[in-house]
Formats: sequence, structure tokens, C-alpha cells
Amino acid sequence: EYFRDNPEALKELMDISSSSGTNPVPLVHRSIPPIQASCIEKRIMHISCIDKWYEQNNLFLFLRSKIGMKVTTRLFQEYNVGTSKKWQGTATVFWQVTINGEIRTAKIMLYNKNNGHRVKEGYSRITWAHTELGYTKFNLEQCFFGEHLLNLYPDKTVGIVESEKSAIISAAYMQDFVWIASGGKNGCLNSRYHILRNRRICLFPDSKAYDTWYIFYLKLKAERYSVNISNLLECKTSEEQWNAGIDIADILLQQSLQEATLNYFLQSNPSLQLLID
Repeated sequence: EYFRDNPEALKELMDISSSSGTNPVPLVHRSIPPIQASCIEKRIMHISCIDKWYEQNNLFLFLRSKIGMKVTTRLFQEYNVGTSKKWQGTATVFWQVTINGEIRTAKIMLYNKNNGHRVKEGYSRITWAHTELGYTKFNLEQCFFGEHLLNLYPDKTVGIVESEKSAIISAAYMQDFVWIASGGKNGCLNSRYHILRNRRICLFPDSKAYDTWYIFYLKLKAERYSVNISNLLECKTSEEQWNAGIDIADILLQQSLQEATLNYFLQSNPSLQLLID
């Protein structure tokens, strides 16, 4: 490895060997097999996603008050969102399922059921499923949250947001997209974007992540991906909102799902307003 990284030192050694009449020992390049990503059993995910636990799930209770019981239940089931025993059984579990159906892990987070914000008082309530399950020697390779839905909606544009909660809320309001989340400002963007080849992509960065995601956007453009980036939050938010780290979900929740649906149909067919009147 040293001589591979320092070819001048190798050349010098071979020159010395040649002048002394000895034959240099050839270097043997050995390929190191990649370490396979660890996975979690499906039965564990299915147990956490049983709908009878929803009444204890703080995020479910918040979203139910905003977008209704039926829509919230459908999205929790579609995205494999479960409930954890952590923090008195009120925490939310966001399972990461690959496009091939492998369960990589899950994020467990605690939300305030009244405002839908993450609970951070004292310390941030966030952990990993494989940690709570006591798995040892776990080789974590994250995937997009919602990645398993890409095969179900092959013709939809892929909307990428940062947080799992934003993906769920966006899926309720903007059904023209299939929504996935990177799980953070960087998350799995650079390690998983290859699965989006031949898909239309639109990036929806949080207010403070636009510059970072714009660099990623330029990278995808250079590699000939069909990609756009939304500057909605850069243009439509106040300075106070921007500094608070607002995301697209915060904008969408400013109006009810019924109002948003009606406005969508009116934009598609303005004559509906005459019918309404």
C-alpha cells in the first residue's frame, strides 16, 4: 500500500535492486471485498407499524389534526412509519427500506403532539433502531426514507426533502411527486443518488441548506441527471422564518389540506370556480 501511494519510492527501490543484480519482488494487488450493509428483519418493522399503536404516536396525533385520520393512516402505512416503546411509547420510527426491499435501519424520534416539532429540551430525542435492538458489529449504510416507493411510482417526478416528516406532509399535499427524504442536510445524498438515474428529480432544500444542495444540484447536472432545484424558501419566506430553518412542510401546513386540494384543482381548471360560485 505504501509503494502504491508513493510510486517514486518504488521506482527508487527498483533502481537500487537492478543495480545490485537482484530481481525486484513484484507487487501483488489484492482487492478488498466491500463490507455488506447490515439489515434488520422485516417482522420487527411490521410489529412497530401496527396501526393500534398510532394512538400513542405523537407525530401521528399531530398530523391527524392537520390532514385528517384517513390520509395520515394511509401515509404512515405507505411509508412504513411505526411507533417505538422509547419515551413512554410516543416516539416515531422512520424505517429506511431500499428500492430492493432491504430494511437498513430506522430513525427513532420524539415529536411534540401539539405543534409537530421535534422535542429537543435538555437533549435531542433521536436514536437508531439497530442501537435500541442491541445489534453489535452493525454496518450501517443508510438509504432514502421512502426509497421503496420509487418502484411503485415509476413515472412520477422524485421530490427530495431533508426530513422524513417533510416527505410525509409533502406526499399529502403534492401528489404529483413521489417524495423521499435524505435524512439530513447531506444524509445519503452522495451515496444513493445513483438509484435516481433516468428519473426526473426536484430538490427541495431547507432554508439553511440551499447553498449545500445547490452544489449537489450542479453535480447531478454535470452527470446529466434530469434535475431541478426549488428556491421557494429563498424567495417566499421572511428573514425570521429563514433563520428558523423553515422547510417546505412548514409552508404547506399553513393552509388546510382541503384548501390546498381545491387550489390545485382551480389552477388545473379555473372554470371550477364558476361551479363553486
